[in-house]
Amino acid sequence: MRAAAIILSLACTEAWASPRHHHDRKLVLRKSGGEESLAAGVARAAALVDAKQLDEAEALLLELRARDARRADLPPELRRGFAHLFEARADENEDDAGPCDALAALAADAEDWEAVYDACRQAMARGGATDRRRALALRARRSTWRGLEEDDGDAKDTKDAAELVEAGAVPPFSALSLGVSGEGCARRGRLNLEEAIAAAKTTSSDKRAPRRAGGRRRENEAPDKPSVAFLTPDATGAHPLSQLLPSALCALDETEFRNIVLVTLCADDGSPERRRVEKGCDVVVDGETATTEEIANAIRDLNVDVLVDMCGHAGSSDVVEIIARRPARIQVVGGLGTPAPMGGTGIYDYALADAVVAPARLRAAAGWAPDEHRAVLVPHTYQVGDAEAYKRHELNYKESREPTSRKDHGLRDDAVVLACMNRPHKVDCTSFDAWVRIVKELAHGAPAVDTQLWLYAPGSDSGNSLRTRALARAAKTLPGGEEEARDRLVFAGREDRPAHLERLRHADLALDTRAYNSHTLAADYAWAGVPLCTALCDAEPRWV
Repeated sequence: MRAAAIILSLACTEAWASPRHHHDRKLVLRKSGGEESLAAGVARAAALVDAKQLDEAEALLLELRARDARRADLPPELRRGFAHLFEARADENEDDAGPCDALAALAADAEDWEAVYDACRQAMARGGATDRRRALALRARRSTWRGLEEDDGDAKDTKDAAELVEAGAVPPFSALSLGVSGEGCARRGRLNLEEAIAAAKTTSSDKRAPRRAGGRRRENEAPDKPSVAFLTPDATGAHPLSQLLPSALCALDETEFRNIVLVTLCADDGSPERRRVEKGCDVVVDGETATTEEIANAIRDLNVDVLVDMCGHAGSSDVVEIIARRPARIQVVGGLGTPAPMGGTGIYDYALADAVVAPARLRAAAGWAPDEHRAVLVPHTYQVGDAEAYKRHELNYKESREPTSRKDHGLRDDAVVLACMNRPHKVDCTSFDAWVRIVKELAHGAPAVDTQLWLYAPGSDSGNSLRTRALARAAKTLPGGEEEARDRLVFAGREDRPAHLERLRHADLALDTRAYNSHTLAADYAWAGVPLCTALCDAEPRWV
């Protein structure tokens, strides 16, 4: 089962958190007669599986994986090849939970949450309900709206999440959507920090992570000004940070900074977003294959005065270990992550926030200790957006595709369309029920207003899916039952980013999720000209 371990550690992301970076496994493919195509290799492995030669199939798939061992995800063909292998392994030994764990991880990598849930349940039946399995099953449960089938779905999820946060299986940032108290999240966050600080003390190295010139072309030098660095594990085109950050970096006044540095822990994916991020920087530190100490040494060599952790609790433990080594004179948290207290006395000096997400009256409820790092409240909002990226996506769509109509999305031209395009795991039963009641009151009021609820729910309209669960729950509230539910609930599937932004303009009003609100999506709505209705929590800060 060596393949299962590799899949879990190298190929598949954690369900609730950014993956750690692994540098201890390097698989090398050596072939003397030329390289076999991926499709041909997977087909040959499938034949071996069908012939019950599972060890040989596993060895071949691992060789194919080794061609791009640093890639965080798996190509779809290779994912299917591994899934075929692990299904055979699971059938071979019905007491072994390992193949089920691997199947769950593969499905999570593909965001097939129905398959994740089923595989987790099988793994727990075979090997017990470990914290890891419970955490993955909880994410799958939320992403498939299984809580809508129960009267106490929210309470059950919150109870499970609180236990898993306490055990360290669900990161504090992810618990925002699950009703876990701010105090509980802050306590776990401090423990994570203390563990990272302890880990930082166990290694020593004189090496430096590689660095290179960024894309900024300076017209003014500022040798007497401070140097600032932005640290992130997620500078890829697919990550929201790269869709929000570039304009802010490019807009920095170079006369106020000696150096503007990007420190990233991920591979350069060559995306336009990555190019834009680098364009705003003088120096790029490539930490993808470096240890946390080597990255800290590189930051220290650049004499960085202010180091900004862009992710906070949403980041990886590697980021925290770098911060724990204190490579900069002033260290700040919350560039675009959650504006919550991080803990770690002497590690963070300030937290970027604003008066909405971190008002003084709610800081104690969030677990903000009186002697903890200070909150720097920026004017208006601490979150930024990248107008140039929105313009580029809009232009790309217009050059290659025709504008859609409401009918193309199953929406009526004369209906009032209420939309929530947040990912399914953010939607709780309380929010869903409230939205359906609004639809009912508008559609059956005096005068009656034709209303549709438009939800992001990838999957099928039939069978056992999140869409059928939503329809069944809505049918209990709407006077017309299931027939009216199918008429008034409309589901949106996955689209590429230009198409996603184009379709948003068909909504009349966007509805925000209750506990874990819209982040990048809020900026998307604004660009599409769609107003967003949200609510501020009056007990604990949970928003970004």
